[in-house]
Amino acid sequence: MADEFTFDSVESPCVGNCCLDTEDICLGCYRHLDEITGWLSADAKTREQYRENMAQRKARKEKFLAELAQKSEDQASDSL
Repeated sequence: MADEFTFDSVESPCVGNCCLDTEDICLGCYRHLDEITGWLSADAKTREQYRENMAQRKARKEKFLAELAQKSEDQASDSL
């Protein structure tokens, strides 16, 4: 019974913006397709690992977008 409580204590990170990129990563929650399809059968420890994976993916994407925005700003300034 305790395992069921732990299992249910990790809520799905789905935000209802389900669209996969070219690497099968959801643009809404940052889960890989395998993590999405395995969510219901995963135990709490595995779900927490999925959440860590998601956080790392999100951080990488945000860093990439920030660097891209900075590069774009730099190029715009250089062209003035």
